[in-house]
Formats: sequence, C-alpha cells, structure tokens
Amino acid sequence: MASLFLKRWLLLNGIVAEPVYYCHGIRIIFRYENGAKTDEVQGYKYLVTNTGSFEQIEVFVPGDKPLITPEQLSELQESGERVFVEFENAVVKPYYSERTHSIEDSIKADALHLVETK
Repeated sequence: MASLFLKRWLLLNGIVAEPVYYCHGIRIIFRYENGAKTDEVQGYKYLVTNTGSFEQIEVFVPGDKPLITPEQLSELQESGERVFVEFENAVVKPYYSERTHSIEDSIKADALHLVETK
C-alpha cells in the first residue's frame, strides 16, 4: 500500500520549525514545452540551509524576477555578506524519483523575503 504522504502537499513549517534559511545558491528554471527548453523563465530554485536544523533544501519559487540575482548573491558572498530568507506558503510533496530510485521532496513556495540581520 502506498504512503498517505505521496502526492500530497504538506506545509514546510509543519515539518521544519525554524522559518529562517541561509541562501547560498540561486538558479534559473526555464519552462519546457514538448520536452524542449524555451527562453521563458518559469521561476527560480533557491538552495538554502535551515538555520535551526542545518538541513539543506532547494525551494522553487515561481516568477520571472528573483529576490536577488545569482550574480548579486555571488557578489554579496564574496564581500562576506550572508543572505537569510524566509519562505511564504512553502509546501513539500514527496515523490518517487526514477533517477535515484528513492523518495525525494519537491518543495515550492509562493514567495520569499529577505530576513534582516543585526
């Protein structure tokens, strides 16, 4: 019998209590049509580490404009700055990956916001 969690979206904040993440990577996700990549930006994937659990995850946020560009993030990191973010309405859906032959998480959020640090 399949897991009740498969094919269901779960709130990320119900799984990971600490809402703040350290952002250390951003990549552009392009839309695909009939298996072919288009020039249209579908959204961005943010590679982040939770500041409470230190778990690393990748979160997809739709839209054609990132919070900051990958280049801006690199510049900030090179100057010693750290970028912290919080996701809005982040949800997790487990799925079976044919590539890795294991259960993995698909995580998406409506938006993300910078978290000010002192």
